[in-house]
Amino acid sequence: MRYFAVSAAVVMMLISLASAKSVELTSAQIYFSQGDYHKALEFYKTAVTDLENEVAEAKALGKRDKKAEKNLSQAYFEMGQCYQKLYDYKLMSEYFDKSMGVNDNYVNKILDAREDLWIKFYNDGVPLFNNEDYQGAFEKFNTAVIIDPYNVAGLKQRALIHILFPGA
Repeated sequence: MRYFAVSAAVVMMLISLASAKSVELTSAQIYFSQGDYHKALEFYKTAVTDLENEVAEAKALGKRDKKAEKNLSQAYFEMGQCYQKLYDYKLMSEYFDKSMGVNDNYVNKILDAREDLWIKFYNDGVPLFNNEDYQGAFEKFNTAVIIDPYNVAGLKQRALIHILFPGA
């Protein structure tokens, strides 16, 4: 019985170690949950560097490290969320794209976040345009395009302002 308990404990430790995330990734998630996005980004950057190296090493050996890829995709996604909270939509979009480039685990969440933000900025730009605040409208539509460069409506509105009111 004692041998069984020790064996079970060893097996449980091996399983938990195999599925464990890096200290940096865990620390980043803790800082993110506390709202300290700058500190979280510091840890995410370290985690991403390590994970990119792990993925590259596996590829160099002709293998695929699915755990490292999953963690890398997650780190990119969560970095995008940090930049979203810091209102840096260009970097948010960049890291969301990187996450989707690794795997599709976060595609639905990314598409939902982009859609919500795009709608917000586009809808904020419409009344500015109607009230002839073309500079303000251009900024809102431009942000919408940064968030979702494939949404044609934002591109059209931004282009319209640029063509009709070049000084805006």
